[in-house]
Amino acid sequence: MNLQELLQTLSAQNIELWVDGDKLRYRASENSLTPELLAEIKQHKSEIIRVLSQKPNTENTDSYPLSQGQKALWFLYQLAPESSAYNLTYTAKLSNNLDIPALQKSAQGIIDRHPALRTNFTIIDGEPVQKVDQNKTVEFTVEDAFAWNQREINDWLLEKSAVPFDLENGSVIRFNLLVNSKAKNEYILIIPQHHIISDLWSSDIIVEELEILYAAIVKNKEPLLPEKQSEYQDYVKWSEEILSGEYGEKLWQFWQQQLAGELPLINLPIDRQRPQEQTYNGNSLIFNVEENLLNSLQELARKERVSLYMLLLTVFQILLSKYTNQEDILIGTPTINRSRPEFEKIVGYFTNPVVLRGDLSGNPTLSELLARTKTSVLETLEYQEYPFPLLVEKLQPARDTSISPIYQVVFAWDRSNSSDSEDIDINDKLVLEPLVANSKGSAFDLTLTIINDVDSLKGTWNYNTDLFDSSTIERMIGHFMTLLSGIVADSTAKIKDLPILTTAEKQQLLIDWNQTKTEYPVDKCLHQLF
Repeated sequence: MNLQELLQTLSAQNIELWVDGDKLRYRASENSLTPELLAEIKQHKSEIIRVLSQKPNTENTDSYPLSQGQKALWFLYQLAPESSAYNLTYTAKLSNNLDIPALQKSAQGIIDRHPALRTNFTIIDGEPVQKVDQNKTVEFTVEDAFAWNQREINDWLLEKSAVPFDLENGSVIRFNLLVNSKAKNEYILIIPQHHIISDLWSSDIIVEELEILYAAIVKNKEPLLPEKQSEYQDYVKWSEEILSGEYGEKLWQFWQQQLAGELPLINLPIDRQRPQEQTYNGNSLIFNVEENLLNSLQELARKERVSLYMLLLTVFQILLSKYTNQEDILIGTPTINRSRPEFEKIVGYFTNPVVLRGDLSGNPTLSELLARTKTSVLETLEYQEYPFPLLVEKLQPARDTSISPIYQVVFAWDRSNSSDSEDIDINDKLVLEPLVANSKGSAFDLTLTIINDVDSLKGTWNYNTDLFDSSTIERMIGHFMTLLSGIVADSTAKIKDLPILTTAEKQQLLIDWNQTKTEYPVDKCLHQLF
């Protein structure tokens, strides 16, 4: 058993380890620490001490416990500190008359305003804690793209988004500006953040407030920022309080019933044998939904009394069912998880993944399946506050180091930031156009993220490159788009009758592969020809 497998096993058994001087201590329930596990711990003792022996620097810092979600990400970080699978990146083209010093000052203002962005993580007395530095200088870089072509710019963006974070000692957010001095007044800003301190909602807050600060600085005015009613540590405290009470028990009872029985693993058509240990190597492909199809999908959603999110989630379930021939489909989806208004303007890791269990049995029509999806989504959102890592801990599914527990496929919905504040003059606007960037990491086998802007719909397919070839994902995108067109053309069809083959694939299967000029003897039977 290697170190990664050992740590995962110990975590599943709720066995805690910490360093006391030069000794390795443990805390375990009765009978959980078997002689075999104890022997493995002794074998890897020096490695475990190296991982856990973090010297806390408490000077000018405040320390707080981690949320359940942060604990899970911290554990994954210790297993793969060089991975970029949990990097969260915002990218945008900026104003042509950009004031770079004002932008850097604005970025520093964001760091000063939100404690989560000044946070590092360590182990104290065997427990992970987050340390908030009261004075942190923003990591802000400027690079010239003189004479670069578009491919070189794309490579730079991909490289910057994939730089791993040092959660123990380094910055947890970076501001990287690309200046094209050859083509005057072209600027691209990329803001990588580690997911442990941010989420998509938080990223929108950062960009919105960055624009407010920038507009105020360039005009030498006082910025009118939204009032904050709490901080992230208040959420951590509140979350622990509700979980220990009657409401927490109600949440647990729902999920215990929802995920009862043997949970199916999704049997995707992978291109290579799955590695023995889960990897986080990934890539992304981007696609766009053209305007006419988007309008038709919106009309269909209104007709069926569902959201566009529910409609596309249902289509994704159908696609997965066609690939796997499975009718019980488990998909993870991140929720905003900010039910209390005082958490609305706080930057932090609030998002909580929930499990949507799709029932595609009985070959329903699209309308029937949409009704099932609507009920499932609304019910699930009502119980979104139960932390997924705690759910895994209590359900104790069969652990397999080669896959993520409970679900391996994710469907995410991102309402693209459109921070058009009425207080910002159009001439002082910072962000001209948000960009969709690729990713080198993959936290799951497959993640479909739909980016819903005011008048456009695009998405990214993030996939594990140890499992899939890019050509396979390209075909998946084609099949997904064919399904979208198919439901618009006939929303009353049974789901098994909905098409997924693209026009090119139909041509290949029905025409190209059946064209032959060979003349076979007419006096022989078929088996004789073979």
